[in-house]
Amino acid sequence: MNLIGLPVSLAWKGYGSSIFLELGNLLPLEISPVTGNYNLCKWYIRIDGEYSLLDYGVCTNSKSGLDSKVVNCSSGCPAFVQEET
Repeated sequence: MNLIGLPVSLAWKGYGSSIFLELGNLLPLEISPVTGNYNLCKWYIRIDGEYSLLDYGVCTNSKSGLDSKVVNCSSGCPAFVQEET
């Protein structure tokens, strides 16, 4: 897929000087995402290792559009489920 010419649908500032861009036409969400604190979701698995300071993990919720995707802990998801403590 060629990225040249795709519209920037969403842009946000990441940690430090990083930026994130969502390219192409996004589909409307049926449910508004719950923003922030993705690391508190019961379906979030943190990625550890050399780059663990970047606060990324993987979504494992099969009902989420982000299933099997790398997500930032400050991301939002309509399928967010608070982890029970």
